Amino acid sequence: MERIFDGAEWVWCNDSPRADEYGEFVDCFPYEAGRAVLRISADSNYAAYVNGELAAWGQYPDFPYDKVYDEVDISDVCRKGENRLAIVVWYYGISTSSTYCRGSAGLLYELAGEEGILCRSGGETLSRMSRAYLSHRMHIITGQLGLGYGYDASREDGWMTGELSDFRPSAAVEQELPLRLRPIDKLVLLPDVDGVECAQIDDYTVVYDLGSEQVGFLCLKLDSPCAQDITIAYGEHMEDGRVRRIIGSRDFSVFYRAKEGRNVYRNPFRRLGCRYLEIHSEQPVTVEQLGIAPTMYVLSERERPGLDAFQEKVYDMCVETLHLCMHEHYEDCPWREQALYAMDSRNQMLCGYYAFGEYRFPRASLELMSKDRREDGLLSICYPIEMDFVIPSFSLHYITECREYLDYSGDREFLREIWPKLVSVAEAFTGRMEEGHSMEEGHSMEEGLVLPFAGRERYWNFYEWREGLDGYATDPSVPDVLLNSLLSLALQHLADIGEKLGMEEGRAAEGERVTEWERAAEGERAAEWERAAEGERAAEGGRTTSEVRPAEWKEGAPADYRALARRLNQRIYETFWDEEAKICHNLATGGGASQLGNALAILCGAVEGEEALGLCERLRTDKTLTEVSLSMLCFKYDAWLKVDRERYAPVILEDIRRIYAPMAEYGGTTVWETEAGASDFDNAGSLCHGWSAMPVYYYHILLGRADGSGQSDKATE
Repeated sequence: MERIFDGAEWVWCNDSPRADEYGEFVDCFPYEAGRAVLRISADSNYAAYVNGELAAWGQYPDFPYDKVYDEVDISDVCRKGENRLAIVVWYYGISTSSTYCRGSAGLLYELAGEEGILCRSGGETLSRMSRAYLSHRMHIITGQLGLGYGYDASREDGWMTGELSDFRPSAAVEQELPLRLRPIDKLVLLPDVDGVECAQIDDYTVVYDLGSEQVGFLCLKLDSPCAQDITIAYGEHMEDGRVRRIIGSRDFSVFYRAKEGRNVYRNPFRRLGCRYLEIHSEQPVTVEQLGIAPTMYVLSERERPGLDAFQEKVYDMCVETLHLCMHEHYEDCPWREQALYAMDSRNQMLCGYYAFGEYRFPRASLELMSKDRREDGLLSICYPIEMDFVIPSFSLHYITECREYLDYSGDREFLREIWPKLVSVAEAFTGRMEEGHSMEEGHSMEEGLVLPFAGRERYWNFYEWREGLDGYATDPSVPDVLLNSLLSLALQHLADIGEKLGMEEGRAAEGERVTEWERAAEGERAAEWERAAEGERAAEGGRTTSEVRPAEWKEGAPADYRALARRLNQRIYETFWDEEAKICHNLATGGGASQLGNALAILCGAVEGEEALGLCERLRTDKTLTEVSLSMLCFKYDAWLKVDRERYAPVILEDIRRIYAPMAEYGGTTVWETEAGASDFDNAGSLCHGWSAMPVYYYHILLGRADGSGQSDKATE
């Protein structure tokens, strides 16, 4: 049996590629009948056509050292006899995007038929730099999203089906990259959504309304009296009757040079997230179509819990948001960034388990994040990415979302694969706790706690979009309750994962013999160690900072992580709890107090019992606390549910009603990044943001049934 890509070579259209460059490649193949499977990988994005018809598109985002290929059956577009395969590849080649890690410009493909390989990439593959796609413009839409595109229809020459001009044998790209198959299904192109003219600014500028937020490829049909430049701006809302194109350094637009006469164009590369399109031309044009061809990762929706009319509206908005923020991976928002963040995706995954009941997609995103490489052991801010930039707290959310994925999917095999990554992330923080012990002799403020990360050029100590918690004024020499509580939670989640993996490994290897990890979890040594810890607590008035870590523990054992979390909780309580005010301060030096910081202290177990009960009521009534933002509502709600589910379940439902009412009344179909909507972040607020879809989760666990249509056993736990 022939090996995949055996004999195929990486190629490019020249031997000195530059950033923002388009290559066009052409090959011919015979076809009789049966399956014809195209295997293809590119840096950075591709669109493959057969006889002029789009057959495959969309490179899976990856790292150069973990390259992904697609496998697409294109037999539906093949005809008997000679066929032409035409591939356009867009090489990004930039190092500043949050959605791309730079590799070498290149294309690798082979087309397999029933009797063998029909064609493959190599030195005989003909190629050229694209004539119609404009290379080297370096137009940046946003720093996170990366490049926009330009297209010159006046330079089209019909190369996909007609005569070839300026094509030459391709240059070899000397590289051997590990390849793996795309881990999820390909996206699907849905029927076009055409915009309806809603505002004519002048003879040259017209705005079109798509009716609702859409995510997909620009498509247009128009007649132009001459060759002319056209700019198409896009956005989620209008300001003063126009689409807000320029926001700070951002430029939400693409460029199209029309040819004289009829123009028909459909972009296959850059997804636009928007509700409105604004076309501006040099001379009046007659527009037949201006719209979006939606791209979707197809999922079936599960049965919903019983909801009233308002809750149904919010649920609809949240599910639509989830759909629009899922393509090759989870995306924070489709308009401004389309980036995969560990924290954002945690919310999206949790909602998706209830809305869709699907696990391949979250696994693929978790796997992509696990491929990230950093010498400090942390995870980068986004994935895939080349920039050396980190939000440290998001690395801890990654451990949480991995534990939740295991809980809902039961996928132990995958968690075993990424276990070393989880341990290295945890050690990036626990190692800093040890450093705190050696800072000075005796007891220090930092001892037993982890400090924020120093170096603003690399580390952004962000927790949420609230003043004092957004990381812009963090003192890295002062520990805070948020990072330490998140670390405690992550250590406990890591212990949960380890126990499940340890029990499974022990049984698989030795039948039903109980492993050391399982004994600790079930109480033999755990009880012994807990008795020792309780004795020390009693000696210290119920709290102790001493380390409970017997010498016989194996490094990285779940009980080890639990003991470290207990010790950390003790230090959190001693350092941040104000006995007089009955609240946790944000900083060891004071620094005010926040709903998020106190909710996390409850969830990690640093604040317990009557103190937690009182604190929960403070979270509800104390207006002096910094209010939690949309992205972090789940932690306040979970703290309430942990302490008194019966009392706070109706409070949560009413809080969701209060917060989401403005979004429902706004008339949109998606939920916002923050309560301020489009006006936030100097008018760059997203109106479709995945992290805000959490009502889906709470409606299910609070209003659903335990029969699978809503609340599950896991949710009850």
